[in-house]
Amino acid sequence: MRGTDMHKIVLLDKPRENPGELDWSPLQALGETVFYAHTEPEEAAARIGDAEIVLLNKTVLTAETLRQCKNLKLISVIATGYNTVDVDCCRELGITVCNVPSYGSEAISQNAIALLLEVCHHIGHHDQTVHQGKWQNCVDWCYWDYPLIELADKTYGLLGCGNIGIGVAELACGMGNEVRILDVNMDVMLEAKKYLPDVSFMISNRANLEKCLKESDVIINGILWAKDRKDHIIYRKDLKLMKRGSMIVDVACDDNGAVETCRSTTHDDPVFYEEGILHYCVDNIPSAFSQTASVTLSNATLPYLLQIADKGFKKAIEENPYLRKGMTCYDGKLTLLETALKQERAWTDPEELIKVW
Repeated sequence: MRGTDMHKIVLLDKPRENPGELDWSPLQALGETVFYAHTEPEEAAARIGDAEIVLLNKTVLTAETLRQCKNLKLISVIATGYNTVDVDCCRELGITVCNVPSYGSEAISQNAIALLLEVCHHIGHHDQTVHQGKWQNCVDWCYWDYPLIELADKTYGLLGCGNIGIGVAELACGMGNEVRILDVNMDVMLEAKKYLPDVSFMISNRANLEKCLKESDVIINGILWAKDRKDHIIYRKDLKLMKRGSMIVDVACDDNGAVETCRSTTHDDPVFYEEGILHYCVDNIPSAFSQTASVTLSNATLPYLLQIADKGFKKAIEENPYLRKGMTCYDGKLTLLETALKQERAWTDPEELIKVW
């Protein structure tokens, strides 16, 4: 028998969220907690049962499943994407859905630099061919199949002064590079300047963008682009301004988003060329650092879950503006503006909703 202030919590795909390095006891202190290693869609309803809270990463929750879960109040998707959950049905049933809009900034920054090192040295290729005996059979003392490029003294153009832009700037400066960050928010850049004194900060306008495109060896985009926007920051024609051998790394990875020529790629086939410019647009970069991403994502999610569990979701959302931004739907009302615009659906402002619910 659970106490009145306790909750039944079900986590449907435990290894994805935590390969084993995290302590689940704070979550378990909230009530009866059941863990499953992996859940197929047809297993979900029975496993959720009478639980009030469900945590998941990639498990699919269909409308058929949700209608069987009569006690379900909250679905916490421990990821950014929530396309595995039927949010239309959640709106209808009054189930709150939360996700993690931003996580893994350090891992993404690190992976951006790792990619540059791979492009410069082709480490994977040379590791494979050395094991195949190409170096020991080479007539010269030195062996390489591709020219080796030094990262020092390169110029980086970073779009966006957010966590990713700042993280990349710190790493790139440490390697002796010139770094320029473009953003529209002068206050944010002035704050970042306090601990990034060697970085050049530039207001994002057309003249400064063209300067960066012409002079940079690497352009890194960290700006999320609204799905309903038809314009871009970097257009296809702009690639002709860039130097031969330069590259674009789009960590935001919105297809036809801030970078018109961006299209999602995978870790298995991460790069492609457009107009002679190398593009890297992997849309799940943190998965390359699964343990770091799992720790970071769990640490980012748990405080919000604790607030909802301790206060109830209404009070927690009223008091925390970040939770309001993460709320997708409530009581049949769509509260996420981006989804409303993309799908041309009616939108309810969460700020107005909390005044009358």
